[in-house]
Amino acid sequence: MKNQISRIVVIVFVLSVFFCRATNAEEFPADLRTVAKCLADELYPDIDAAMKERNQQEVRLEMQTHKFDLAKVKSENAEIQHLATEALAAVTDEINRLETIDNLPKPNNWKVVGASFLDGFLLGYGLPPTGTSIETYQSENTKQEAIDNEFKGLVKSIKKAEIAQRLLPRIAKTYAATLTKSKNGERINAEFHEFPCAFDCLSIENIGENLSDCVIEVKITGEKGDTATSVFFLETWEKGTDLCTICAAGTEFDGEIILRRTAVSVKQVDLTLLSPKYSTSVQYQYGQAERDSDFATMFKDVKLTARYSEASEGIFDNWARSATIYMQGFSRLPPCKLSVTFDGEGQTYFASDSGWTAGNGWTIKGNNKLKDRCTSFSAEVTFPRTNFKIKETWQVNR
Repeated sequence: MKNQISRIVVIVFVLSVFFCRATNAEEFPADLRTVAKCLADELYPDIDAAMKERNQQEVRLEMQTHKFDLAKVKSENAEIQHLATEALAAVTDEINRLETIDNLPKPNNWKVVGASFLDGFLLGYGLPPTGTSIETYQSENTKQEAIDNEFKGLVKSIKKAEIAQRLLPRIAKTYAATLTKSKNGERINAEFHEFPCAFDCLSIENIGENLSDCVIEVKITGEKGDTATSVFFLETWEKGTDLCTICAAGTEFDGEIILRRTAVSVKQVDLTLLSPKYSTSVQYQYGQAERDSDFATMFKDVKLTARYSEASEGIFDNWARSATIYMQGFSRLPPCKLSVTFDGEGQTYFASDSGWTAGNGWTIKGNNKLKDRCTSFSAEVTFPRTNFKIKETWQVNR
């Protein structure tokens, strides 16, 4: 009997330890929470909020706030303290370099439009206008070089912050429940949208239970194996809350790509949720059906109009029938192919690697060997990597 009681006690103890580890892990440290808030990318309640532009004053205020918060971190955990130190060094250098750029003399036609070091930078600046003297050009070039050097240092600091961000999941695992695998839509529902001519968008919804201190790592993989990783942090994530973020292609400066959050021709999204109460990994496949649907959503308002010219066959006038096709409803289509079919004839087409701007007409000629008058013709726009197409048919009035 005593042996049986001892065995029961041991089993209960082991189960209790496992249960506590699986559902109520070690308390998430306040210092790690502070570091995660400063380093992680941001999730938004809707796409409009995610796309809202922030002015320089808001961005720099946020950076100063991060600097003050990180400076207060004095953790006994060496990994957390190291992460805080690295993040503090990065954001401090970013602030200092931006201030230096503000104070440096600017060349003519120079401008910079920026966002935060986590939301993205758009670095645009030009050379002095042509027609200036050599002395003026050299002076302008010297100013430009000084600014370029500061930007190079800024890029290094941004990359340093990105490396620190990637370490968040490693530390968060220590305080997370046992990691499980789940199907997409079971407890976490992830969706990805690859919108041509615009941006990629990731949305995630908590359809399980209320969670806290969530570190979410998202790895996006392209068809050729290239990857991009983002890390998010949610202090609270209530059941039923759907959040989203813009996945940017990144910004290139001096051969370096920074703030890259999506891959080329996405095929897969791997999401890992780490929280003290529940942890899981989810995989989302982005296939042909999803891409076709995103193209259809993006170009739902696109319309084609046409102007038709009949063929003529004579001694002094001999030309093929033709149609000039116009696109409206979207500012600029991505690279595409326009095919036109006149009844009784084969298809002729025009392809553009640079896209199609609204208002620009593309003229397609048919066959100049007349047999019968054309009664109708159709135009079809197709795109690489998708089955989605835009098609119109017109009757030729007599």
